Amino acid sequence: MHMSDSNNNIVQDGCRPLCAAFDADSGSNVEEIPQSKSCLLSLGISMVIIEDKSLTSRGQKVNSLAGTSHSQGQANMYEIVRILQAFRAATRDSEIMITAWVESFTNRTPEENEAKELTSVQLALKDALARAELYKSRGADAIMIYSKVKLRSRSCHFSISSPLVVIPTTYGSITDQELRQAGANIIIYANHLMRVKITAANAMSTFLLATRQPGFSFGNKSWDRGLQFRKFGYSTMEYLCGIQ
Repeated sequence: MHMSDSNNNIVQDGCRPLCAAFDADSGSNVEEIPQSKSCLLSLGISMVIIEDKSLTSRGQKVNSLAGTSHSQGQANMYEIVRILQAFRAATRDSEIMITAWVESFTNRTPEENEAKELTSVQLALKDALARAELYKSRGADAIMIYSKVKLRSRSCHFSISSPLVVIPTTYGSITDQELRQAGANIIIYANHLMRVKITAANAMSTFLLATRQPGFSFGNKSWDRGLQFRKFGYSTMEYLCGIQ
């Protein structure tokens, strides 16, 4: 997240805590953090999440869930420590919670061979734990672990004596209760409703494109284009998902 005028459109809903994840940003330049802190406080932010991926410039990120996510390295952990400590110093007089986002699991190269895959996961776990312990000792209040592994047995084995944040995008079959029993304190469902709608709308559009009569139209040009390219705005998805 890059602090800009567009962020001022955020409206606080009652007293619900807000979280700001610095996705593809790694928390801004160190010298900008005091200013970022003022902006965060004005928006009612209660927690910031700092990602530890290596970035050549803001926004230049390979999606963590993409098959090529391993092509983007992790930042030097001590560089992330500098950012965490700068946030800690800037927010010492506030109650903002600082969370370090560890990308060790998404940064590894998947292996087809079962033995090599197990070794890869174990090495990623070792790296993740080392980073988590360092981040915790240098100012992080909590650790967020991200993984695209779908197997239950591998997604619940991360343990550290710190508040733990998880995003179960790829292992949604695991219940909240199971995640909490595994040590999770905060569970973030990242655009899950939107992801479900996109999947449903894509399936429906494929069906309509294969079976529609010549000249079929929604009566709306943008919807017709959305159907053709299987890319939909919110209202289009609402319509398609409502078709019986």
